[in-house]
Amino acid sequence: MRKIYLYLLTFVGLAAICASCGGDENEDDLLNEGIRSSIFVIPDRFNIVLSEEAEEQESFIFSVSSNLGVNATEYCTFYVNGEELESNIFTPEALGSYQVVAKYDEFESSPITVNVVDIASTYFKHKVLIEDFTGTWCGWCTRIMYAIELIEAQTQNTIPIAVHNNDEFDYSGRLPLENFLQIEGAYPFASLNRTTIWMPLQHQKIDQPISMIQPMSPIGIKINSNLGSNSGTVDVSFTFKEDIPGELRYVVYILENGLIANQKNYYPNLYGGAEVLQNFVHNHVLIGVHGNILGNSLGQPATKDSEITLSGLSVNYTSDNTNNLQVVAFLIDEQGSVLNAQIANANTEKDYEMAN
Repeated sequence: MRKIYLYLLTFVGLAAICASCGGDENEDDLLNEGIRSSIFVIPDRFNIVLSEEAEEQESFIFSVSSNLGVNATEYCTFYVNGEELESNIFTPEALGSYQVVAKYDEFESSPITVNVVDIASTYFKHKVLIEDFTGTWCGWCTRIMYAIELIEAQTQNTIPIAVHNNDEFDYSGRLPLENFLQIEGAYPFASLNRTTIWMPLQHQKIDQPISMIQPMSPIGIKINSNLGSNSGTVDVSFTFKEDIPGELRYVVYILENGLIANQKNYYPNLYGGAEVLQNFVHNHVLIGVHGNILGNSLGQPATKDSEITLSGLSVNYTSDNTNNLQVVAFLIDEQGSVLNAQIANANTEKDYEMAN
């Protein structure tokens, strides 16, 4: 069985990173206590189109977060291709890729890449799939719920899925996926794009899924749906800017937001510290899957400039409120790794999202 070592997020740890980013008078003492942390850069977009007119050129705006979700932007210095910026705003003047780093005292972020492109070269937005295996009985699971909330406050380029086990929202069809991921009952557990484990303690490592977001993807996904209370159909289209080798598979999920149930909580510093979170709101809850949860054959080769449309994909489920339903579609390779994913509200059309 996979062993997961659990530690509490202490007030001291949170105070330390706040102080290190905020210039508190006790900053040096707190840093010397050995509280390990990190910072990472989040751009407001990964790609900008170069304008012909300099006065019309759009800019990148960078923010900085710690792995605990603390905003450290105003305390950091930013560098683009090694040159210091006057602020957290970068206005490009030429096509190309640019490396961005933020620094604060001893903390230095890993470099990220942003791109200045022409309209013809723009690809599609890339999103990271987070599959969170959880239960209302699982008091340790609140750390991943909290981590996802922190991530959603930073970026819209992740798609969380709550796969419940043995509770009010149990999805019994999860077993093949649990076997594939070799979870072996070790909750809480979360996978990133299905082939990467989100390492514990997740609420102190929100940089891991965010760092997996790519500036762009050669795969675009379009979703349209017709969902009722107990069943529905989904149309999904995939288009490709490049040849994607191998036999690809697709997955379609139905999620429901706003489900209410009490949630066990073993963390005194999360959600007010209550041992039972009364009437807790559960979002991103998996309630239905089309076909095989491990993937259905795309049936055609993914070649450059091609589009593959799958119409009338049926899904059965039970919903309390169809207004709270969402559809998630993603494409996986032969190893089971997610190549790109998309999410759309029920009974609406979500067109291809271009990278920005």
